[in-house]
Amino acid sequence: MPGRHRRNPQRSRLVSRTIYSGRHITGLSLEPELWEGFDEIRAANQLSRSELVRQIQNSAPDTKRTSAVRVFIIQYFRLRSELRNCHSGVGEVPLPRRTR
Repeated sequence: MPGRHRRNPQRSRLVSRTIYSGRHITGLSLEPELWEGFDEIRAANQLSRSELVRQIQNSAPDTKRTSAVRVFIIQYFRLRSELRNCHSGVGEVPLPRRTR
């Protein structure tokens, strides 16, 4: 019908997870591939999801949580790739620090 808005039939791929931040409970929505990367990072660093999110937020306090997490994941894997290209057999990658 003319004038009616059609809803996008494509559903969002975002997956929401609950994160405990201190006394607060919050949600974080990421694509499944980003959750896989996030969980790989936290497992390699023996951190809970909440601990890793807290570290990310502390390193980027003026950035929205979801954006900070996405950027962090990209930075982590970019750094890991660079380190592997420089040194084969490199161990775990240090958590990247955000630069301003």
